[in-house]
Amino acid sequence: MNALKAIVRVLADRAARSYVAGPHLSDAIDYASALERDGMSSTVAYWNAVGDDPADVCTAYLSAIDAIAAAGLRSYVSIKAPALSNELPEGPRLLSLVHELKLPFIDPAERLCTETCPCI
Repeated sequence: MNALKAIVRVLADRAARSYVAGPHLSDAIDYASALERDGMSSTVAYWNAVGDDPADVCTAYLSAIDAIAAAGLRSYVSIKAPALSNELPEGPRLLSLVHELKLPFIDPAERLCTETCPCI
C-alpha cells in the first residue's frame, strides 16, 4: 500500500506543477504579477494539510491578502472555510481585511464575484 501512495504522490506532484508557482508566497506574488502584466487574473491559494492548526492557516491567508494588496494586484485569495474551523477568533479579522482592502470576493452561495465582501 505504501508503494501505491508513493506513486499517487509523484503523479499528483507532477500534475500540480502547472498550477503551483512555487513553495513560497513570494513565488506566487511574482507569478501573479507576471500574469497580470499579460492581462490575466490569478488566484493565490494556501494548500493546508489535514490537521493544520486553523490559526496557522488563517495567518497564511492574511499574509496572502497583505502581499496581494502590497503588490497592487487584483488577484483572488482562495480561502477554504473548513480549514479555519468555526471556533477561529481571527475569522472576523480576515473578512474585515477583505472588505477594507476592497478585494474581489466570490460568494460561495451564489458563485458571483462582488467588489467587496457581502457578508460584512
